[in-house]
Amino acid sequence: VVENPSPLSGVVAVDLETTSLDVDTCKVVCCSWSYDGENAFVSETIPDLRNCTCVIVHNGAFDIPILTRYGAFRQAKNICDTWDTMLSGYILGKPQLGLKSRALHELGIAMTTYDQVGGCQKDASKIPQEKLFPYAGEDAAVTFLLYEKDKKEVVENDCELLMQIETELSPILMRMKRDGVFCNKEVLQEFSDEIKPELVQLEQEIWGLAGKEFNVNSGDQKAQVLFEELGLRSRKQTKSRKRLS
Repeated sequence: VVENPSPLSGVVAVDLETTSLDVDTCKVVCCSWSYDGENAFVSETIPDLRNCTCVIVHNGAFDIPILTRYGAFRQAKNICDTWDTMLSGYILGKPQLGLKSRALHELGIAMTTYDQVGGCQKDASKIPQEKLFPYAGEDAAVTFLLYEKDKKEVVENDCELLMQIETELSPILMRMKRDGVFCNKEVLQEFSDEIKPELVQLEQEIWGLAGKEFNVNSGDQKAQVLFEELGLRSRKQTKSRKRLS
């Protein structure tokens, strides 16, 4: 536990525990960080991260806006400034993206869950520090371990460009989620009228290939035609497990 942390530098994994899940209004209860995946530090205040060459987080859509709001994080302009292990897991096609799930299935580490330390309490300030701080430190350390693993796999699979695109797109999507987007209804209607004939033609072609008419916008009907009637293979099921995807 560090009372007055010095500015951090180099490559570091950071995790936050907060009073709520609202990125715009929540307060930081503690900040944890790790340089090596084996040791972790925890402080009630956020250290200065501006000298870090890479800030690693898991679920940057939550952590990065809060770090920015607290003035600790310098907005990334390239891939070297940030790394989100949730994004890299997505790019690498990991079946589960949660930190605890990835740690268990990929690293063989059974992490402490939030429910084990906080139960139904979503406000981390209500959790005793002797429980919260070790939990927070573990999150930062495992995030660093996943970063090392993912970084190697991203290179091996030639996914550097994809990682760069997703990393640069992430803050844009965050702002869209926060501020909304402007839609010109007249332009959208013109575009709809323009593509409608093509959609009708494509629908006719699909019906011809399927040998029957059906609602091409229905996931259930498409699944029936593709996998049951045409006999195509499916790699997975939908999240609800009710039909093939």
